[in-house]
Amino acid sequence: MSIPDYQSLMEPVLRVVARDGVLSMRDLSDRGAAELKLTEEDRRQTIQSGMGLLENRTHWAVTYPALRSG
Repeated sequence: MSIPDYQSLMEPVLRVVARDGVLSMRDLSDRGAAELKLTEEDRRQTIQSGMGLLENRTHWAVTYPALRSG
């Protein structure tokens, strides 16, 4: 499986938070990756800045709904 877009990550992120409570972004990304059964290769993908693709999309999955509601 490839890393889903941030919109598709919103539901798995909410499931992880509902189950495990407040987490650091790194822990949230790691637990989301485990839930989605992402491969190590998937987890190593980066964006142009060098940030992990999964971490970037997890960040947006958490941040975007808050921006929309404000």
